[in-house]
Amino acid sequence: MGVLAEQENAVPAERHYAVIEVAEMWHLCPDKVREIFEHEPGVLVLGDRNPRHKRCYITLRIPHTVLLRCTQTTGGQVEPFVGKTNANHLPPAS
Repeated sequence: MGVLAEQENAVPAERHYAVIEVAEMWHLCPDKVREIFEHEPGVLVLGDRNPRHKRCYITLRIPHTVLLRCTQTTGGQVEPFVGKTNANHLPPAS
């Protein structure tokens, strides 16, 4: 009963971001975000990396602390938007 009470009073888990959310924040295509975070320690990888079918379907959830760590290691610098399918959605040049 004590463990259950501790779980009820626990602080909520940290925010986890979807690939598309990080892609929008960093102005990158989702494929580039997947490439950056797929093997990063702490990222949740849901799905089968070795499927029986032609394509592997995985879902990444990126914890806030991992996102901050990667931002700090790049010095706040991320590569420019390099989307294949989203090239039409580039922000206007200043």
